[in-house]
Amino acid sequence: MATQPSIIQMRRSSGETNEKGKSPLSSPRGDSKLSSSLPNSHLDSMIREDIQKMNISSGGDAPWDSSEKEEDKARVWFKERLQLFQNAINNQVDFKRVRQLAFDGVPDYPGLRSVYWKLLLSYLPRDRSIWQEVLDKGRKSYNDWVQELIIDPHKEAGNEDHPLSTESSSTWNAFFRDNDLMHDIDKDVQRTLPHLHFFNHDKKAGSTEHYQALKRILFIYAKLNPGIRYVQGMNEILGPIYYVFALDPDKMFKGLFE
Repeated sequence: MATQPSIIQMRRSSGETNEKGKSPLSSPRGDSKLSSSLPNSHLDSMIREDIQKMNISSGGDAPWDSSEKEEDKARVWFKERLQLFQNAINNQVDFKRVRQLAFDGVPDYPGLRSVYWKLLLSYLPRDRSIWQEVLDKGRKSYNDWVQELIIDPHKEAGNEDHPLSTESSSTWNAFFRDNDLMHDIDKDVQRTLPHLHFFNHDKKAGSTEHYQALKRILFIYAKLNPGIRYVQGMNEILGPIYYVFALDPDKMFKGLFE
């Protein structure tokens, strides 16, 4: 019995490429890299399973003919790839498959990239049934750190403490030391992805709620990791992560991007 060819094999055999020699929705590394990052037999079986589910093909012929429009071919390819990514995070997360699939980039689909990044960063566990519990616990811990580590001397300083004190135990002294750190962070944060309206919608760089959130996150990290503190460029790493998390439409993650 003849083995049904995979989509990758179909596309290569038909010579279907765009003007740059790549498939319409291939990864930046190309289909050859995609197939090398996943074992061929594993990738073929996953795609073949999706083809059968969607009734695209019932034999060895390509699931489209030359008369079909290029965008239709791209849409079918994207739909198959998207289904693979979604299947990997249903119920019990298949973390091995998550890593394999994410190697060549996660499709631009609402909420999908956010979930994959959370899993890869160990922000979420593999067991979906405890996601809400883990999120609630993490939110409480973060809020406690904010309250404990961001000093307000007007509320915390005693009557004998004053802004000119140089005592190591002085709340004012600790506040000014932290303020120097916050200033260094703020200079970089204001230059984080300035071309995105998401960060600069009020026409004044650095004064949006999202920039304030980036500052708090980086400050809390620096306080919790005194051996590392803040290093210039951390804002460029945090910016895209924060952006993707903030745009997640899932109600479970709404408001949990800081």
